Amino acid sequence: MEMNDTIRESIESGDALAFNRAFETIEPIDFAQMAEDFDDSTLKRVLSLLSDENRAKIFEEAEDDFRLRMAKLTDNHSLLNTFEYMQKDDIVDLLGDFPTGRRKEVLDLMKKDDRQIITKLLNYPEDSAGGIMTTAYLSLNENLTVSQGLQKIREIAPRTEVIETIYVTDAQHRLTGSLDLRELLSAAKTETIRSIMDPGVIYVTPEVDQEEVAKKVSRYDLNSIPVVNAKKQLLGIITVDDVIDVIIEEHDEDMLQMAGVSSEERLNTSRSRSRCSRARSTRSLRSRQS
Repeated sequence: MEMNDTIRESIESGDALAFNRAFETIEPIDFAQMAEDFDDSTLKRVLSLLSDENRAKIFEEAEDDFRLRMAKLTDNHSLLNTFEYMQKDDIVDLLGDFPTGRRKEVLDLMKKDDRQIITKLLNYPEDSAGGIMTTAYLSLNENLTVSQGLQKIREIAPRTEVIETIYVTDAQHRLTGSLDLRELLSAAKTETIRSIMDPGVIYVTPEVDQEEVAKKVSRYDLNSIPVVNAKKQLLGIITVDDVIDVIIEEHDEDMLQMAGVSSEERLNTSRSRSRCSRARSTRSLRSRQS
């Protein structure tokens, strides 16, 4: 995709208003791909012109390497403002790639509640259910009436990633069921959430491998799946878009392994390094067999 004249002129003139107006006419993922070709000077200028919300859209759509490059060109204050418009799982993905020092700097500047959530998510293995879940979800107490539930949704829906599926919990925040928004909207206002929910909700625990999560979501045709702890308390959810990312990642790893490349390597790894890696694997296998 080529940069149009309006975007080019607004970047050159430093007109933030014109630039953000032009940005709104482009899909964020298309702009992110186009911006990958910018030199650091131009990219830094673009990031400074973007509103916090539009900058967040680019961060969420960008590939990991480019997202990290953008973060390096963004000061901590602007980064925190950007995080206000990003989902927690995307923030965790980015901070997980930060050098330890920069990660600590950013975490220390966060609000206490946000810092606690992000730190907890960072402690889960990257390829586990806990590592890919988000804490932005809709949940209602089972004792609420439909009318009370609808009011609650009006308050929290703007901050959630999925609104089609609503999870139901008891007083101890244990997962007891689920229902979809259509069922809630069509139910009598005086009915309780418990009376209309489906108690047979499918869930995973945070230590489950992401590939198993993807299989379960595909098997049961889910648009999201809840993650619970040993007490069945709701920790977060995994959305279908994150599951698609997992499927793509697992497929790429399978292709690399079929080509004789370890999962820790990339397609642009040098031949000598690939040969060394495979040699180490062969020696390790032989030692286990002897």
